[in-house]
Amino acid sequence: MQMMLPANETTYPWIRDVDLFAGGRMREDLLLLDVRTPGEFGEVHVPNSTNVPLADLPHHLPELKFQAEEKTVVLLCRTQNRVKVAYDQLQEAGIINCQILEGGITAWKDAGHPVVRGRKAISLERQVRMTVGSLVVVGVILGAVVSPWYLLLPGAVGAGLVHAGLTDSCLMAILLAKLPFNRGTQGMGKSALGRGSNMDQENVPENRAWNGRSS
Repeated sequence: MQMMLPANETTYPWIRDVDLFAGGRMREDLLLLDVRTPGEFGEVHVPNSTNVPLADLPHHLPELKFQAEEKTVVLLCRTQNRVKVAYDQLQEAGIINCQILEGGITAWKDAGHPVVRGRKAISLERQVRMTVGSLVVVGVILGAVVSPWYLLLPGAVGAGLVHAGLTDSCLMAILLAKLPFNRGTQGMGKSALGRGSNMDQENVPENRAWNGRSS
C-alpha cells in the first residue's frame, strides 16, 4: 500500500551512494556539494566534494547555477537534514538539476566508501544538543534560585524543539552555523583545513579545490 504525502509535503530526489560510482570510479558528471560547516568538512568528507556551508549558500547560487548547466549537483551533509533546506534554496534559484545523497556522509562512511580525514570537529548537531541542554539547565537553576520567571527559558527551548520537529528546520542550528568558528575563512571549493594540510587519506587522493568553474 503506497503512503500518500500531504499536499504541502516536499518530495526530494534522493540518489544512492552506489550511484555516485561508474566503472569503479567516482562519476565526473556530478558536483558533490557538502553544506556542512568547514570544521565538519575538514574532519571528514567525500573525495572531490566541495564545501559550501549552508549559511553561505545564497552567496554562491550564481556560480552553482553555472555549474549545474554541465553537472548534476549532489547535496550532502552529516545525515540528510540541512540538505533539504539547501535543496529548497537551489530550487527557488532555478537550479533544478539537483539531487540529495541518501543518508549523507554518515551512511557513506558506514558503507565503507573512501573518505578524506582531517582534524576532529564538533558537528553542528552536537552543538545544538549541547546548547539546548545548557539553556535548559541554566533556566531551571535560575528559576529555582533567582526567580521563577527564568523557567520560561526551558519552556521556550522546548517550544523551539517542537517547532523544529514540525517544520524539519532548526533555528538554533541556523544561528550556530553563522558563528565565526563554524564559518571558516577559506573560499568555496576548499576544505576548512586548506590545501596542503596534514590530512589522513583513506586510499584516496586529496580532494580537488573548486574555483567556481568546471575543471
